[in-house]
Amino acid sequence: MLMHQLIGFLSDPQVQSILSSTIISCGPPIVKKIWGKVREVPVEEQLRNQLVDCFKAAWKDTAKYKNWPGDKTVADRFIEELKNINCINNSDVIRQIFQKVTSQEIVDADIEYFEEKFCLHSCKPEHELLWKNHVRRFFENKNKSSVPMSPEYTLTPNAPRWDKQLIFGRKDFVDVLCKELQNDTPPIQLTGMGGIGKTEILNKIYEYFIKKKENINRYFNHIALLHYVDSIDSSLTTQITCLAGKNIDDAWTYMQNLCSATSVLFLIDDKREKNQNSIQEDESFKKLFTLRATVLFASRTLFDGEYFKAIPVTPLHIEDCVQIFQAQRYLGKPAPTLTKDERSIIEDMIDKRAGCSAFIVRRFGVLAQAGLTRLAKKLTEENFVSKGINDEESQREINKLYQLKDIKTEAAQNLLEAFALFPDIPLSQSVCVQWLQKDANIDEDQCSHTLNDLSKSTWLMEHIQEGGRETSYSMHQLVKVAVTAQTTITFDNHRKLLSHLLEAISWDNTDTFVKTKPYIDYAVSLSQYFYNGQHVVNTDFAILMSWIGRHYEDIADYPKALEWYNKALTITEKVLGKEHPDTATTYNNIACIYDSQGDYILALEWYMKALTICERVLGKDHPNTAITYSNIANSYFSQGNYVEALEMYGKALAIFERVLSKEHPSTAVIQKNYEACLQQCNC
Repeated sequence: MLMHQLIGFLSDPQVQSILSSTIISCGPPIVKKIWGKVREVPVEEQLRNQLVDCFKAAWKDTAKYKNWPGDKTVADRFIEELKNINCINNSDVIRQIFQKVTSQEIVDADIEYFEEKFCLHSCKPEHELLWKNHVRRFFENKNKSSVPMSPEYTLTPNAPRWDKQLIFGRKDFVDVLCKELQNDTPPIQLTGMGGIGKTEILNKIYEYFIKKKENINRYFNHIALLHYVDSIDSSLTTQITCLAGKNIDDAWTYMQNLCSATSVLFLIDDKREKNQNSIQEDESFKKLFTLRATVLFASRTLFDGEYFKAIPVTPLHIEDCVQIFQAQRYLGKPAPTLTKDERSIIEDMIDKRAGCSAFIVRRFGVLAQAGLTRLAKKLTEENFVSKGINDEESQREINKLYQLKDIKTEAAQNLLEAFALFPDIPLSQSVCVQWLQKDANIDEDQCSHTLNDLSKSTWLMEHIQEGGRETSYSMHQLVKVAVTAQTTITFDNHRKLLSHLLEAISWDNTDTFVKTKPYIDYAVSLSQYFYNGQHVVNTDFAILMSWIGRHYEDIADYPKALEWYNKALTITEKVLGKEHPDTATTYNNIACIYDSQGDYILALEWYMKALTICERVLGKDHPNTAITYSNIANSYFSQGNYVEALEMYGKALAIFERVLSKEHPSTAVIQKNYEACLQQCNC
């Protein structure tokens, strides 16, 4: 159990030297259980505070997940109870304390969840001292079988999981793959045409190893299910929870350390659009092979054989396809026994027309609801065949099965268009309704019902989380192509969607930054569609792209940040003109990227363009002008031009003191920079 690993960690002499009886007496009751063998020694106040913060945060997370009361009063009672405990506690005592403050039944799983959350918080940036000096050192000195205490077992706990897919006949294939993955196999790529079931296979493998979580002898210490949309860099920093707030270099360093110390499995599902760059052009993809990790990659596009062992996903057996057909045809209701003639018609369609593709068979099942003979006649008249042809030809055939003219309501078509703008990543029903109901001009209940209807007819894929806690929806890439081939999705019809998405990815601190990360891929997909295809000129659209740029800037992916800031600038200059304050803000953003890359000449060029606008339009006493002065000063300081930097810091400081007051935090930052620069000048 994780508890045993923590006790082992805290028994280490190096770790004992930094802990004290103060922590034992003030920490949560779970600490007494974990740290029972720790001797009393002095401890740094900063480290003590970080440890206490981790336990408080773990309590808050546990209370939220377990639906315990999480308000301040309960939290205060929790801390007071901890202070009253001065002895080593066993699980029964811990459970009693938890029950006392929550008034709810506590089980061992609750305690283990609390422990895991403590471990997760210990590796966050604000607890860097705790992680760098002690926790990480412990893991780096252990062998590969050690179970890490910082990240969760599932590195991507937000990755959608489902258990009610109408897919049969893959159990043996999944079992063989799971066994092979545990044998230190080289990276594996699942290959096969679209719709053959690669995503379902990955999900079943993910579920298989998640169920191994409770087994102390599990092979992998960590697993991750990544949706590969843009780059592996982006996938790591937006989808792996423990990398929240880290830039790309730190993220890779973290993963290298984690993979060196533990066993990690990456399951990667290729969700890229056809017109995106090839995998070979994504340098970050090749970094995967520098990690001591097990990799299973599913994609229609075959990657370089030098890196992957290719395993083709073969079509299902006809009998498995018949089960899928009947399950979709009757949607959970008992299917009547097939007559000999009916079975012959179904098997002929499955084999000769669907090529035993699970995706097409499911659609056949929907269309057969109007009559089996009628479907067979329709397929014959349209000469539908999706067997033995390439992907492009197969897509043309699939388009025949998904005709927008069959969609009865304008709202349903609006929803389909919205999903066609998104990547093929499941989105929770609650978020779908929040983003789409006003866009489709329907109320929340209508939106939920329409989503459900579209999933039953296979226009959308429904993903019911294990235990039925949450339903998510996505659109299969093949359906997405069919939709976009039959209609032009206009920006004007989806302005409200843009506003909701813009609100979802805006952030102002670390906490909201972490919450917005899962939605970046949706913003990127929508922006690429309208920017590349329709050249939309709209200020909200420019703001959306600026936020995407801000995201990439904060994870230190400067080339992508610059790309998106420049896209935003193109629109801003057209709509607002080159003399507008918002244009100046974009100039500043671009300058900051060059500054971060050490290209100070270009940075100063863009800063000066921003300053010219600010001084002329806003005036020399405006806070935005002061910020630009400060940015220029920082750039000068980085180059060692302290005299020029001091002048600019002085201008910025004068404005902040006058406009914001001397006590304002922003003024204090400028004052500190000014004094540091003055010291350099005096030297």
